[in-house]
Amino acid sequence: MPLVLVVMMLVAVMAASVQQVAWRSLRAAESRWRAQHAQYAAESELVRWASSWASSWAAESAALVPIGTRREQTRTEADGWRIQRSVVRTGVLSMVAVARAERGASSDTRTADVSGGRLRDATLIRRTVWRAFWLEPPPLPILGAGTILGDVSGNASGLSGRDIAEPRVAVAADGAGDECGPLRDTLSLPALVASSVDRATVPAPDTRTLAPLTADSARQTFDAAWSAMLARAGAGSLNGVGAVSPMAPWHAVVLRGATGVTIAAPSRVVGLLMIEGDLLLRAPLRVDGLLVVRGAVRSPDAALEVRGALVVRDAARRGTVLGEGTVVRYAPCMAGRALVAVALSRNAPFRVWNSP
Repeated sequence: MPLVLVVMMLVAVMAASVQQVAWRSLRAAESRWRAQHAQYAAESELVRWASSWASSWAAESAALVPIGTRREQTRTEADGWRIQRSVVRTGVLSMVAVARAERGASSDTRTADVSGGRLRDATLIRRTVWRAFWLEPPPLPILGAGTILGDVSGNASGLSGRDIAEPRVAVAADGAGDECGPLRDTLSLPALVASSVDRATVPAPDTRTLAPLTADSARQTFDAAWSAMLARAGAGSLNGVGAVSPMAPWHAVVLRGATGVTIAAPSRVVGLLMIEGDLLLRAPLRVDGLLVVRGAVRSPDAALEVRGALVVRDAARRGTVLGEGTVVRYAPCMAGRALVAVALSRNAPFRVWNSP
């Protein structure tokens, strides 16, 4: 009898041990499955966001957010998974998207730190995936503070290609803050680059003339970029007094006219302003960002101020005339931010997909 009891107890112990091993194996398999599920959920969130971001053409919304500002969105699925997505622009034409998926046994997966006197949830599963994106704009030839792919005459003394940090303006005030701050890469360019320069009226210092082959190549590049920009820009208009109708900051708009566009009242644009045809100024125009004109620019009497860059195609070869009130200050961060509104997201050249 005692032998039978001993054997039965031994069998019970062995059965309990086997059961415990089975339970541990099941828990380990379940944990591995949940961890894999979390990684797939985080990756799927980024793929879904990247696809919807590209299809709905939200590049201009990326330009609205200054460098370093983080946008977050959190949602909880029906099966308890909590997925958080964070997007931040890390440079003028770059941004990083991060997705985190987590799930624990408790309903609230936001566990306290051990230093706070509470233990973390041992059942918590968390995976984080981040991806770097390159915002690729059309290859617009920005060769100087003012790029004129045609003849130019007048007073160009107000043009400067030096990348000088200006006082940072709060974006909430007028939307035109230079988000790069005081640190610069010394990406200075010539003040004026043109196909042909009237040396009798345009001062020679910091002015360069393009070789014929280089000018033709720049025109071809402009035409290709212009077609892509037209497809991604909205339509702008002039109001009753001849001023540019107000537009949201850091959007891309194009103005069209039968014989060009004439601005007859003081106007200001923050972002990308495109002109289909010639641009005639009879009143001051200020552009914080990028001014792109497919025709010629004529501002003999009115003031033209650009903080960013000016690019003129002069397709009809009528010649650009700059007045004494023309001021163009090269600012690569502002010109680049304006181009974000017509950029496409690319994983290259980074090709970084990290799943720690």
